[in-house]
Amino acid sequence: MGTVVNTYLIAGGALLVSAVGATVTGLDIKEAGVIVMAVGTIVFVVGVAGHVLKLARSAPRRRRNVPGAGGVRSFGAIVGQSTVTNDDASGTPLL
Repeated sequence: MGTVVNTYLIAGGALLVSAVGATVTGLDIKEAGVIVMAVGTIVFVVGVAGHVLKLARSAPRRRRNVPGAGGVRSFGAIVGQSTVTNDDASGTPLL
């Protein structure tokens, strides 16, 4: 459910609890309003938690050095193209 639907559930439940004065045989309207508010709140919290987990999972991660030949290996945009840069001042690749 979207955030708007959850907001409507919470608001509708609050209206049932506080503003509706009608009586229905076999149904307590105030209790139904509390249940509707609780469902809206729970679904909202679960949705927010899902969004937070999705953001945490897709967050950029720290770049790691690939072990090999004392340099840092970076992979190019073309598949299979890779270069190794040397850490010393000579500038000669270690391939």
